[in-house]
Amino acid sequence: MGFGYLFLGYLFLFSFPYKGIDITPDILGFILTFIGLRTLSEYGCGFDNLKRYLYFLIPSSLITLSFQVLDFIGISTGFHSLWNYVYTALLLVYNIMLLVAIYKIAVDTELNSIQGKAQRNLALCIIYYFIILFFQTPFPGIESLEKYLIEKMAFGLITYILGYIWMILNTALLFSCYMWICKEGDEDMPEKTRKKKTIQDCSEE
Repeated sequence: MGFGYLFLGYLFLFSFPYKGIDITPDILGFILTFIGLRTLSEYGCGFDNLKRYLYFLIPSSLITLSFQVLDFIGISTGFHSLWNYVYTALLLVYNIMLLVAIYKIAVDTELNSIQGKAQRNLALCIIYYFIILFFQTPFPGIESLEKYLIEKMAFGLITYILGYIWMILNTALLFSCYMWICKEGDEDMPEKTRKKKTIQDCSEE
């Protein structure tokens, strides 16, 4: 139905940097997500809005990758830190839109467990990203609180771990959607998928 592509795409959002370059670039994940959303956009305006947002987010992720490559070859533009702040905000919006869309489709399919997980992940997402955005903000005499605290304590490791925890929760949520939500007519599939909840095309509502 499309959740499989969203699940695979989200895996690319995990950051595994090598010499400053993410070896799982976000742009590949967003392309996979866009493929999945081509189907899911028929089952709720939330997914349709998310697909439209990717028209902006995909080139933004390409800019991020370009900055990483420029830094790697020793070309400093002076805009990388500012762009990281902007890109973090863009990712916050993406995750909010994704989780809201999942929550709505879980309501339509009466999957209370997925509804609850989507709400929990949304709260964690907002808290996490606002912490990151706050600590990336430059202050007088300090380039950013994040850089200052990384130099003074294990702040970087703590936020890195927290980020991975909630991203793992999001990945698990997408996998649950893949396992439990299908489009109308697919409920008569093999035994392991028979318990899936079905969703009708929104154009029929």
